[in-house]
Order: sequence, then structure tokens, then C-alpha cells
Amino acid sequence: MATAAGLIFLLLAAEPWPLKGVFAEERLPGRIQFQQLALVFLALGVGFGTASLWRWRRSIEERRGIERALAGQVEQYTTLIQTIPDIIYELDANGRFTFLSDAVRHLGYEPQELVGDHFSRIVHPDDIVAVSRAAILPKYKGKTTGDAGAPKLFDERRSGDRGTRNLQVRLVPKDAPTDYVYGELHSSARWGRKARGDQPGCWYAEVHSSGKWGQAARQGDKQFLGSIGIIRDITERKRLAQNLEASHEAFQAIVAKGSDGILIVDGEGTVRYANPAAETLLRRTTSELVGSTFGLPVVAGDDTEVDVCFVAGETGVAEMRVVESVWDREKAYLVSLHDITDRKQMEVDLEQAKEAAEAANQAKSEFLANMSHELRTPLNAIIGFSEGLLQRADRHPLNEHQKDRVGKILLGGRHLLMLINQVLDISKIEAGQAAVHPTTFDVYRLAAGVQGMAEALLRDKPDVVFSLDVADDLPPFTSDRDKVWQILLNLLSNAVKFTEHGCVTLRVRREDGRLLFSAEDTGIGIPEDKRAKVFEKFVQVQRPAGPCTKGTGLGLTISKSLAELLGGSLTLNSVQDRGCTFTLSLPLAWDGQVTSENEELVGQYGCAYSGEPK
Repeated sequence: MATAAGLIFLLLAAEPWPLKGVFAEERLPGRIQFQQLALVFLALGVGFGTASLWRWRRSIEERRGIERALAGQVEQYTTLIQTIPDIIYELDANGRFTFLSDAVRHLGYEPQELVGDHFSRIVHPDDIVAVSRAAILPKYKGKTTGDAGAPKLFDERRSGDRGTRNLQVRLVPKDAPTDYVYGELHSSARWGRKARGDQPGCWYAEVHSSGKWGQAARQGDKQFLGSIGIIRDITERKRLAQNLEASHEAFQAIVAKGSDGILIVDGEGTVRYANPAAETLLRRTTSELVGSTFGLPVVAGDDTEVDVCFVAGETGVAEMRVVESVWDREKAYLVSLHDITDRKQMEVDLEQAKEAAEAANQAKSEFLANMSHELRTPLNAIIGFSEGLLQRADRHPLNEHQKDRVGKILLGGRHLLMLINQVLDISKIEAGQAAVHPTTFDVYRLAAGVQGMAEALLRDKPDVVFSLDVADDLPPFTSDRDKVWQILLNLLSNAVKFTEHGCVTLRVRREDGRLLFSAEDTGIGIPEDKRAKVFEKFVQVQRPAGPCTKGTGLGLTISKSLAELLGGSLTLNSVQDRGCTFTLSLPLAWDGQVTSENEELVGQYGCAYSGEPK
């Protein structure tokens, strides 16, 4: 306006102007001329115009900056949406796609391919109604038909239906129309195409959606415009849930049919579950057990025996095992109770029977030991007098007939004494009265004494020879000399007894800190089916033909027991009809206290008949 006023005053002041003379010639003091006034208004107009132009230019620049920032944000959000593995979609009011993210390619579709299509194209037919009613848009009154014959998903909005809805549905991939995708219309997803779910190739999805509301052109309230949502793949989660449910059902089936009582106890000691076997074991119903206090400390990995109190006042014993478990997503303990009441009672009965048998056996052994001592006294007298009669050289010597009779008495007495000694030995061993008296002695002197004993045993068998094979550089040997002597006597006596032709050999070797005595023969051998029985009491292996061998059947039993008493072992190796080898293995050094050293062999001579050193 200032610019326009200035221009008007300039026109009035210009030539020719009819009133110029009047005003020019009649100038009054203090009056402003038209030219000056025009210049003022013109200057003001130029100033205001420049300011307006500057403000207009600045407004344009600010708008362009906002547009660039908005375009950057749009690009950023678009990139973010396209990189999210979930399917992000937008539907119009008729349920048709207006936008889909690139993640829809996991179903085999291109985003632009589905734009304009109805949502039901990718939903399993059996799930369309459920999706329409609960997940995508407001609930509707009855099923209607939209354009193009598609089911109308959204019809009438109900008050308050603006929140997000969630639903698990099955989706149909493009390249597998007979398969299904189980998904969750949710905020994130991972997609894969595998044979999953309860149908081959099934994908599970979960749908989360929200409605879009806008102001109607001719209505006072808002009308529904469409919805946006997310589709998330939950196929793997479904599979895991199904597996977990199957495992839970299998666990319950196994536990329900188990013979052991199973309890689930929480961290507070409260019983949360009990199987039928627990009802039977504890004499309580499930309703009585669940919610009750277990009453015992529960520690994972604790296996122990516990006393069980029943309702009627009865008591029992159970074997309890505890392992860590989970119940209702909280830490718990699985307690297994195995009823061992009958077994414990059997153990008590067995222990009592064992004690009674041991007492009877000890009484028997004591009786035999006492009887053996009572028998040895008269037998020693008989043997002594018989030896005296045979050795008398006075004025009245025995004739040959008398010597033969007395010799038989002496031989029978010695044999009977050997049998009594064996009974006495086995009685001492069974009664735990056999003591070890270790000494350190020379193995070579022991072998020399054994050789004399064996040669005496072979006097009546000219077709059998004795051989001694002792290794060089054997160290002194510490053990119970008399018991070693007795074992070797029994082994060589058996070898001579069952050998008619060939040889009997004693070998002595050192091996790994042990001394090995091997008694070998070329006799009848022992059948394989009878080898395990030769060390049993009162067992003798007879020849296939010929007279029965004499003896009590205790020699090898005593020898094996004495070998174990000395910290060694006695083993057998035999080939039928080719002979036997009994090997006595003893440690070179005795662990106990040594009583004496280098004692002479008592009974080195003349002990062949008595069966023990004198």
C-alpha cells in the first residue's frame, strides 16, 4: 500500500498538471509538496516489499527441509519394514490388501501380486470365519459377502473395538496349495517351509491387527477404514509345543503305569502330583496327597532309605530317589519311592538264618575239633607202641608174622591220624581259628625236604619218577612254613595217587614279586565239567575204571583255604588223560610280623605218612 501511495503522489506532481501553478505559486510555510510525499511513500513500499519477499523465500526453504527430512524418515521406515522378517500388511475396509512387506515372499507371493486381493486368499478356509470374528477387524453380525464374492471380513463396528487382536491361523503358501502355514499375526516372525505341525507342510502364524478409523464425509461419527497388522511364523514354536505336550502325555502315561510311587514336590515341600502307585504305597488317595506336606528333606541326587508311615499305623521301608524337575514353570523335585519293606524283611530273615547257620557250623567245627583231639591221643599211643615193637632188639624180638601184623597196625594208625588232622584243619579254618605264623626260610631247603617226601611216597610205584625243577637266585621266602609244607604235601600226594606211569614234577619259579609252586603229573587228569568241584568239601574225582581212591576229599579244600589265608591262590590246569598242574602262588614277603628266621624244617624226614611236620 505504501508503494502504491507513493506512485500516486509522483503522478500528481508530474507535468503537465492543471493545478501545478496554483500550488506552486501559493506555497504555504510548513506544507509538504507532492513530490516529497510521493518519495516517502515509495521508500516505505520498497522496504515492506523486500521484507515480504525474504519471508516468503525463508518459508519455502523451511518447507523443503521438512519435506527432505520426511522423505528420509519414510525411506528409513520403509527399509526397516522390508527388513523385518515378519509380514507387515495393511487392509482396507473390505479386507483387501493395500500394502504387504517383502517378507510375504516366504509364502511364495510377491507383494504387488497380493495388493488388491482379499485377505482370505492366504488364509486356510477353515480359519476365515475365526479370523473375521476375532483377529482382523471388529466383530460382525452374521456372515456377509463383499465385492467379487469374497467373504466380507469387516461389517459393523462395535463400541470399544479399537484394540489390537491376536490370533493363531493357518496360511496357504502359493506353491503348495494343499499345505498350510501356521502363523501368529504378531510383531516378529521367522519363516521357513518344512513339513511341520499336525498336517504335512503346515505353517503356523499368529495375527496381530489394529483397526483404522476416520471421519465420514456425511456422518457425525467415525467410520472404519481398514486395518494394519503383523504376521509372525510360529511353526517351530508349535512343533516344540506339540512335542512338549506329547512328552508330557508320555511321561504321565509312564508314571501312571509305573510300579514305584512318584511324587512331585515343590520348593516349599508341598506335594503337587502323585501317581496311582504312590496311593497304593502310602495308603492315601490323590486328593489327600496333593497339597499335603511331604515331611522329609528333599535334596536332588539323594538316594536313601526312609521309613514310611501308613494311615493305619503300619510302617514300612522305601527306597527314595530325588531328581530336580519343573512343575508349572517352577523348580520342583521328582521323588521316587520304591517299596522295599518285603525285601528288608527278607534280608533280616536271611541274616538271622545266616547267623543260625554260622552258629551251627561253628558248633560243629568245635565239636569236630574237640573230638579230633580226643581221637589223636589214643592214636598217638597206638602209633608210638607200634613203632616201639617194630624197633625192639631185646631178647624177645618179633618174628616176621608179628612184624607184619604190627606194621599194618602202624600204617592204619598213621592213615587214620592223617584223616583226623585234615578234619581238624578244616574245622579250624571254618571256625576262624587258623592262625598264620610267618618265618623267613630258604626255598631250596624247603624244596629238598619236599623231594625226600615225594620219593618216600613213590616207593610203591616203580614206574613213576619224581623231578624237582627250582629256579636259580631265589630270595629268602617269608611265609608260614608249616602251612606251605602242608599244601605241597597235599598236592604231591594227589599227584602220586592218580599217576601210574610217567613222572611227578615240582617246579619253583619267581614271577612279579610272587613265588610259584607248580605240582605237575602225567596221570588221568580231570574232566572239564568236574574241575570246578575239586576244591569243594568231601569231593573226590574218581578214575574212569579201577578201584576207588582213598581219602576224605578235604585235601584240596584245605590247601586252597590255606593258600588264601597266606595271601595267595591255588589254581588248576588239566587235560584229561594227560595230567594236571596245580599252581600255588604266594607273595614273596608276608605283610604281618615275622616271628623267627631260618628255622629248620621240622619233619623233613618221616612226615610223608603223617601228612604234616612232626
